[in-house]
Amino acid sequence: ELAWSLYGTNAHFGTPLNPAAPDRVPGGSSSGSASAVAAGLCDFALGSDTGGSVRGPASFCGLFGLRPTHGAISLGSCMPLAPSFDTCGFFARDAATLRAVGDVLLPKAQAKASRVMIARDLFARLPEAARAALMPMAERLQARLGKAAPVDVYDRPVEQAYDAFRFLQSHEISVVHGPWLESRKPILGPAIAPRVAFARGVTDEQVAVSRATREEFTAHLLKLYGDDGLMIAPVLHGPAPRLDSSTAEFEAYRDAAMAFLCPAGLAGLPQLVLPAGRMEGAPIGISILGPRGADRALLEAAVLATA
Repeated sequence: ELAWSLYGTNAHFGTPLNPAAPDRVPGGSSSGSASAVAAGLCDFALGSDTGGSVRGPASFCGLFGLRPTHGAISLGSCMPLAPSFDTCGFFARDAATLRAVGDVLLPKAQAKASRVMIARDLFARLPEAARAALMPMAERLQARLGKAAPVDVYDRPVEQAYDAFRFLQSHEISVVHGPWLESRKPILGPAIAPRVAFARGVTDEQVAVSRATREEFTAHLLKLYGDDGLMIAPVLHGPAPRLDSSTAEFEAYRDAAMAFLCPAGLAGLPQLVLPAGRMEGAPIGISILGPRGADRALLEAAVLATA
């Protein structure tokens, strides 16, 4: 609903199947796309990613997925959600197919990347079971791509970056969809209505502070990646929530998830998800990030790592 969900549930039309874990959500908002690819109904599918709507479903459904560099793929014919975060990404069941889609959609001139890092602080935030599930693939990536230097993604409290993300995203959604919401007064689902109310209450001061935080954090990340850095990082802190999770459980998962998802969104960086293993019987993914414009380098790294 309004592409504003990490879970892919929909109060009006129902929830697509997660073929890899039928008792769990498929992830959203690109839930139908991920479900169709995971079920083998198509070779690839497009999805939007504003706050994690390709990366989350890819991890939840055991797929490869790319959130591209912000602006790398035109959104000229797409409905916006939060324009400074919106991207058009895509899913596939294997790295070679994902690369083939990228060959069509991505700009030809792309940055190279070869220096390898690993997100020390993000791995430290994982529950032990998630860390154990991800480390074999993290070690395989290093064996194929090069030994990774440990680095910290965050140069500030995570809460500062998360607040900047949610205030700016909510403000942009209110600007884009506010007039329609006011004039039509649609019946919103119980997960979305509180977010719309929150968006309406975002103040000019909160927006100004958030923009300053975004600029500072982005400058830190751009310096960290340089023009040649690849980073191995968790996508999320665990597998997909169960379909019967409570509202409080869904909200708690989302709050924890944004520590992993918001850096790429705030800085406009590309992030590629690879299946890494299973936790609690369900898929969990790992990711490779790079500097702006390194999308093709990420695709090549995924092919190399899974060959």
